[in-house]
Amino acid sequence: LLPWAAPLPLSLMGWTWIFDTTYSIINWTLQHLHLASTVSPPQWLAQPRLAMGSVIAVHAWRIIPFATVIFLAGLASIPKEVDDAAAIDGATGFRKFWSVSLPLQLPIATVALLFGIVFTATDMAVVYILTNVPLTRTRRGCDRDADLRAPRGGDVAMDAVLRGFREKGLSYLIVGPFAIVLAFPFYVMVITAFKQQRDFYDLSHTPYWFHKGPTLSNARFLFDETQYTTWLRNTAIVGVVVVLITLVLAVPAGYALARLSGKLGQSVGVGIFLTYLVPPTLLFLPLFSVITQLDRQTSSLLHFHLRGSIWSLVLVYPSFTVPFATWLLMGFFKTIPRELEDAALIDGASRLGTLVRIVFPISVPGILTVVIFSFSLVVNEFVYAFTFISASAHRTLSTGVYTDLIRGDLPQWGAIMVASLIPSIPLALLYNTFLDRFIAGFTGGAFR
Repeated sequence: LLPWAAPLPLSLMGWTWIFDTTYSIINWTLQHLHLASTVSPPQWLAQPRLAMGSVIAVHAWRIIPFATVIFLAGLASIPKEVDDAAAIDGATGFRKFWSVSLPLQLPIATVALLFGIVFTATDMAVVYILTNVPLTRTRRGCDRDADLRAPRGGDVAMDAVLRGFREKGLSYLIVGPFAIVLAFPFYVMVITAFKQQRDFYDLSHTPYWFHKGPTLSNARFLFDETQYTTWLRNTAIVGVVVVLITLVLAVPAGYALARLSGKLGQSVGVGIFLTYLVPPTLLFLPLFSVITQLDRQTSSLLHFHLRGSIWSLVLVYPSFTVPFATWLLMGFFKTIPRELEDAALIDGASRLGTLVRIVFPISVPGILTVVIFSFSLVVNEFVYAFTFISASAHRTLSTGVYTDLIRGDLPQWGAIMVASLIPSIPLALLYNTFLDRFIAGFTGGAFR
């Protein structure tokens, strides 16, 4: 899940380096294989058709691991009795997967397709950043790599899909290219982070390794010459506060909708989720107007300017975290039998005591999924942070790196890659540490 967990704007800046015209690692490889011209190399982010393909490739690179883990969650939800019955009937290997497991994954495929469409339609940052980095448009020489390595979750998911195959070689044959494709941008990012500045534009040597020797100057520049630690702190503050607000609002709302009788609860839940599907590009102008009106009130009454501060993001971000969390928790709470609550009430427990002692402990996977997913949405968000925040001291990671590390026509590629690595690694560890609970949360929520 690293391609999904890593901050999207930072990984996009890495991709612009990979797709660069003059210094692109792709063009360097194609030219040495005599598959591209050195005089007129492919302009991956400038020519309309190539740019469209590049944007689609980046979307696929980011979404496929997430969809893979969703399928893993679906496979985990298949009762063991189904596999046992298929084995008794003589179905083994690929036949059991094709005839039994795959048909049962159609609802999961629908969920994966829905999420893919949502993420693709609402990520304005993908198109904006890939096509608006100054060096990409002027000199075609920048280092852009994506910041994600092949997540352990993706490998586990693929292994689960292929567990019925007896030929382990076939499993490795399928998993190998999958892992390489996911790991390649992350590898480029690591190499670029420790390269010397002059090594970025040296086309006489392979870009796949160091020529001048590794250096820590990029990290020193990032921490000494920029406000990177401030951006990290701002991101952490916004993320934690938004997650708390999301839990306070979504947990009771999800439980109430799950316990509504008839189709009313389901209809309201779907309606709430539909609000999550509205792209930020349609909402940031009205929300900006709301923040401006509130800023006038806070500045006159409290002598505090809301607009331009991180607290404007704290007010805006729940508009997309709460609907998703409510929808997911509604599905998860529906998996908890009412009989457990009725038994606790008969034993003398209050409604609140039943929730605290019975429902919430069982719901830990779903709640943890909401926490991780909501925090990731906050870290990946670009449009609102770019629109509402102008001062460098109030920026978050997604906009601070993009605006302050691109100075004139010369992006600080090494520093950008270091800035991408630092938050990506702990987020990847977080996802992998709680992968089982994350899968359980989606199994109990998204598929019901």
